[in-house]
Amino acid sequence: MPRRSRAQPRQRSIFSNLMGLYDGEPSRGAWSARRTATTPVLTSRPVMRPPFPTEPGTRDNEHPGTMKKHYILIDYENVQTKSLSVLQGAPNQAFRIMVFVGANQAKIPIELVSSMQSFGDKAEYIQITGSGRNALDFHIAYYLGALTERDPGGIFHVISKDTGYDQLIRHLKSKKIAAARQKDLFDIPWLSSANKKPPNEQITAIVDNLSARGNSRPRKVKTLKNSINSLFGNKLDADKIDSLVKDLQDQKYIVVKQENVAYHNM
Repeated sequence: MPRRSRAQPRQRSIFSNLMGLYDGEPSRGAWSARRTATTPVLTSRPVMRPPFPTEPGTRDNEHPGTMKKHYILIDYENVQTKSLSVLQGAPNQAFRIMVFVGANQAKIPIELVSSMQSFGDKAEYIQITGSGRNALDFHIAYYLGALTERDPGGIFHVISKDTGYDQLIRHLKSKKIAAARQKDLFDIPWLSSANKKPPNEQITAIVDNLSARGNSRPRKVKTLKNSINSLFGNKLDADKIDSLVKDLQDQKYIVVKQENVAYHNM
């Protein structure tokens, strides 16, 4: 029987390198083989890593120390969101905001524009170019599918009163995708708790929100009241809003003079 060559272990090592399995990472030889081979070459299985390892958000139990990202897709034809200020009160969440605008929607409130700008590259408008029944809905369905393909571990929110999305949401859930339709931003669970805060915590939430807005803070009492109500999902009555404004004055956060608002300690 011929003697076994000592080169055989080395041959197996070379084969492992070509397979890209050496120490669990693609080797230089594997990359070279992929560039030069004229026939299909087996490559390594991808090394799975969390999609957003450094961004804050909802904790990812499968990857301790990482957070899941929230994607918020707003059907602006169906829900005319006036402001995103409620999101500015959620500093510990990582999210991306997409506002879908119909082809014939030519005007957007300045408060929404200002709050969109405050989020920088986390927020964007998508205006569809065609019109027709369900045209915008199909655009949202496309982007929702693309996002779930890119980040299947994310959490997806469709903001719309249109129940037509529910079949798609159920299908995504059957594929273990975390998706939901909400009628309003404030219906998102991790935002709705803001309205349940005691008065002192409500003041803290308002101050944090106003501080984050910088130069886009309201300059008139009426606008400030609207912003406070929007922050808590438009569920506060007039007396409660007046009380919160008075608390802001008493605690020296704002000074009101002839319906004009000046800010301090922010």
